[in-house]
Amino acid sequence: MNRTHGPRGLLLGLVALALAAFPVMAQNGQTDVDALLKKVAALEARVGELEAERADNPASALEAEINSMATGNAYAGNELKVAWSNTTRHASEDKAFDIKIGGRVQYDFVFGAEDDDFERSYGPIGDYIEARRERVFISGTIYSNVFFKAQYDFAGSGVANWRDVYVGLKKVPVVGNIFIGQYKQPMSLDLLTSATYLVGMERAPVVEAFVPDRQTGIMFRDTCMEDDRLFWAISVYREADNTGDAFDDDIGIGHDGEWNFVIRLAFVAWEEEGGKNLLEIGASFNYRNPDEGVVRFRSRPNIHTPQGRVVDTNNGTGDILDADDVLIFQVEIALVLESFSAQAEFFYATVDSEVSGDPDFWGGYLQLSYYLTGEYRPYKKSEAVFSRVSPMHNFGDEGSGAWELFLRLGYLDLEDEAVTGGETWDITAGVNWHLNPNAMVRFNYVYSDTQDGLADGTSHWFGFRFQVDF
Repeated sequence: MNRTHGPRGLLLGLVALALAAFPVMAQNGQTDVDALLKKVAALEARVGELEAERADNPASALEAEINSMATGNAYAGNELKVAWSNTTRHASEDKAFDIKIGGRVQYDFVFGAEDDDFERSYGPIGDYIEARRERVFISGTIYSNVFFKAQYDFAGSGVANWRDVYVGLKKVPVVGNIFIGQYKQPMSLDLLTSATYLVGMERAPVVEAFVPDRQTGIMFRDTCMEDDRLFWAISVYREADNTGDAFDDDIGIGHDGEWNFVIRLAFVAWEEEGGKNLLEIGASFNYRNPDEGVVRFRSRPNIHTPQGRVVDTNNGTGDILDADDVLIFQVEIALVLESFSAQAEFFYATVDSEVSGDPDFWGGYLQLSYYLTGEYRPYKKSEAVFSRVSPMHNFGDEGSGAWELFLRLGYLDLEDEAVTGGETWDITAGVNWHLNPNAMVRFNYVYSDTQDGLADGTSHWFGFRFQVDF
């Protein structure tokens, strides 16, 4: 037997019932035929509306939730929306999934001059154009608590060299955030601040000489105290090759690295107006177990010259040998007073090597900057670094962009006991023109004076950089 289902079947049933009852009602004189027909028409119209709503919404919210639970995916309905936030982002509304895709390009034009002593020691400087950085990356968060980054640099060799390549977990009890892979070791405010946001074209020579930069390991990092004022990080790492690999001596392949560690603390002692006025002090400590007892420190002038380093503990006499361990201490201070900022770091390194007489090395820098157009250097407490500057008025929007003046004084001493790596001091002055948050033009003048290093004498460098990140 056929049956009629749904709202229209219900309507037909009501009509049949009404027709069946009609003779009785008419006989008793109680039926108003016109009123009954009007009610039937209204019921039919309502049923039509219900059927239209059902066609537009085949599954209720409850049905959708049941389907999501059946698939075992609590985020099944989480759509990723594409947006621009200084880089391309694909993010869900609740940010449980947040994927960033971007990169940067930095092109340098450098002109140099040197005195006779420098030329005799090192040769003529010459002029050059260099693709300083050509990087692409993808990074993000998935399922709220797992994060990752893969960044590669094509500058120089034209092949993909590893930079930051890691995975991690967020907000793990007691240990905070966990990083596993290749990443910047948590030492030095100058190193940890992205090269995109530096004041000068290059980091200070003392930072290049003493800081381990990117290595492979595991790091625990977090903030604590009121308003996240105290940042801390602990990293255990091995010196690795340019693909993040490190192997034991017994294996006999790849780069042989030993276990080392770094500890960093950074404290915001004073903060007003959301960071427009700020005082940060910090310190870090690096212990190294040298690979096969070999130690080497070296650095360029405060410019990225492809000619090489001007101070070097090798210096033609060989590396520091038979070193049991290396200890490096660092302290830092940073001050922001609206458009004015100051930053300084001091490093001290001691090497346990009887062959070289247990030498000690040291160095530091002082850096000042000022924004003529009213901006300030933002400080990011979650990472204890300086971050992106956004002009008050972008160039081209009836504005001039942001203009910054800066001055840096630096010193590095790599001479002690049997080691004659030389000493160098430099003065760097420059202008930064931020066209918008993602594009900048830089000019740097560097005066470098080196004594008893690889390049005895003085040199002058004039550098221009054009950079964009996306």
